[in-house]
Amino acid sequence: MGQAVFLVVLLANTPSGSQRKEALRLAHQSVLEYNEGEFQAALRDLKRAYLLDPKPGMLFDLGQCHRALADWKDAEFAFRSYLRESPAGAHRDQAKALLADVQAKLAAEEAPPPVVEVPPVPLQGPAVSAPPAAAVVAAPAPPRHHSHALAIVLGALGVAAGGAAAYFGVQLYGFEAERSVLDGLPAGAATTPAYSYAAVSSAASNARLDRGLGLGLAIAGVAGVVAAACTW
Repeated sequence: MGQAVFLVVLLANTPSGSQRKEALRLAHQSVLEYNEGEFQAALRDLKRAYLLDPKPGMLFDLGQCHRALADWKDAEFAFRSYLRESPAGAHRDQAKALLADVQAKLAAEEAPPPVVEVPPVPLQGPAVSAPPAAAVVAAPAPPRHHSHALAIVLGALGVAAGGAAAYFGVQLYGFEAERSVLDGLPAGAATTPAYSYAAVSSAASNARLDRGLGLGLAIAGVAGVVAAACTW
């Protein structure tokens, strides 16, 4: 329903005096303010006029001001009061229609929000989920005490084998230095009183054996050191 015409109902049997004049002035002022869209000012002046000269028609106008300000509760109260104070008033039908419109707006404001229905999700059955990454504790690394001990033993053997190989190498180097001189002597010749050719030949045979042992020990020493490094 469109906005009803704003009315000020003035009854003939109103008291005279300054209160009547002031109430009439405020009522006319509220009409101008309402027509200019100043609903709050019109409501204020109407309330003052009604307190000075309470006319039932002013209750209808108060309902119109509250309705323009979307004060549905106060508008409902004002229209009910008008129908109660003036059940046969000239604006009874219009007041009833406006009252129904205000009550509908009030019910719409107070209605709870619609409930959105969410369809149920079918169950997927029990499932074992993996623990979070933070909860997985890595197994501690096995102790390597035995590996360290083995590396130490292998390293020691390798060093010992290398030392022995070096010893045999030094001995062999000394013999080879002398043999270059002894090879030019005839068989059975004596180099020194205590060092015969036979002794030199025997030393040469031993030197060949030392050479093989030195080479083998050198290889064993290198292998021991490499094994120790890998095992550690």
